Amino acid sequence: MADLPATTAWNPIFAHLITSHATKSPIYLFNKDEGNQQEQLGIWLTDNLHPHGAHHSPQIPERNGFRELTDILLSHQFGSILIESKALTIFARENLPNRTKLARDLSSHITKAIKQLRGGMRRLKDGAPVTSKAGVQLDIERTHPMHGIVLIPDLDLIENRKAYGPPFIKEFMKVTGGLLHLLDISELLRVVQAAEMIAARGTTTTKMMAFDYYLMERAKKTVEAGTLCIQVLLRLR
Repeated sequence: MADLPATTAWNPIFAHLITSHATKSPIYLFNKDEGNQQEQLGIWLTDNLHPHGAHHSPQIPERNGFRELTDILLSHQFGSILIESKALTIFARENLPNRTKLARDLSSHITKAIKQLRGGMRRLKDGAPVTSKAGVQLDIERTHPMHGIVLIPDLDLIENRKAYGPPFIKEFMKVTGGLLHLLDISELLRVVQAAEMIAARGTTTTKMMAFDYYLMERAKKTVEAGTLCIQVLLRLR
């Protein structure tokens, strides 16, 4: 039996991912900026999909300055993927809200995210130049159908799943020409893992191509299920 020294000191652990752009993406479990932490988790999961990586907070011209196009942007020769991350504020509140309040807040966040995705896709189609936060011009594919992902903390918080059914899906496709996805962190991880597995079994398929393909196949499943709120697990034979 080892004698452990008594201590009241507790030091948090900060984890950092050095991205393919040589930038630092920090994760800290108890960070009160929960919105930024969820975006960083999105970067951690998607950065390895493409040699040029995932672009965090890409910028487009707005009046006399710039504004954010979307939270995370990935682009390859066959299309682009925009991710809008919407977190729930927990740590900054004095009292933990009940599930009904969280579900109502999340529904409002999803509505806002979808509006932002529509606007972002429209600006890309209109040819708006896109730069990184450092001001570097980004080469973005704009002709193929795009994917719009709303990234949320937990799919189980969505109570009215039929609200995101086929009419909702078709209306988004009609307006944007793209596909809409509703994922939480766990489901995004599964999609990334599926893309890596598919790419590993091929000789010419890149991880990004597999990610794009798997999102398309997953979108078909949402129509069959009658809601965007699904979880899909890839099984290879």
